[in-house]
Parts: sequence; structure tokens; C-alpha cells
Amino acid sequence: MTRLSQSVDRATTLLKSADLSVDATVRELLAETTQRRGLDLSDLPPAEQAALIAARSQELQPSADALAERITKAGEQGRRFIAKFGIDPTGHEVHLGHTVPMLILSRFQRMGH
Repeated sequence: MTRLSQSVDRATTLLKSADLSVDATVRELLAETTQRRGLDLSDLPPAEQAALIAARSQELQPSADALAERITKAGEQGRRFIAKFGIDPTGHEVHLGHTVPMLILSRFQRMGH
């Protein structure tokens, strides 16, 4: 079981069994979700990494399976998968719409790429 699935299980248990009108329960749930944002996802196999990215994407080109293959191929070559986003992060034309791709790239980074 991965750290991510353990975190999801803990949050699900809190949501199902706890009274959300109690401040301590809400604090515990917030702490769990905050901790998950910085969670090391490098223990996920390539197929799960691709599925995680695909589940949080509206459209994945070419597909989640192709992404998993590319991650696997990079690992077999002894390197990390490289994903690029062609913007200048210091440029004046960067806007809020660039946030989602940056979050996806941060997930790749947490996955060890």
C-alpha cells in the first residue's frame, strides 16, 4: 500500500466516522489533506503515476497508457521522466490560467521526476 493510498484511507475514515461539526475533527482532516499536498509520491508504480495525472486532467494526450510507457522507458534508461511547460515563470504574461499545468508539473516532481 502506497503512502498516498494510506492518506486517502485515513481521510475517508475521518469523513465517514467523524462528526464534522467538531473543531478537532475538522483540524485533523485539514492536517491530513495539507500533509498530502507535499507527500512523496515516488513509490507509486508508473501505471499509478499516469492514472493519478490522468484522473486530475481533463484531457491527456496521447493517453494515460502512453504516459505510463514513457515513465517506464525513462526508468529503464536509468533516468527520470522529463516533462516541460514552455513558459517563462518570471514573465509578465504569466496568469492564473497557468496554475493548473504548474500543479501537474509539481506532482511529477513529487513522483521523483
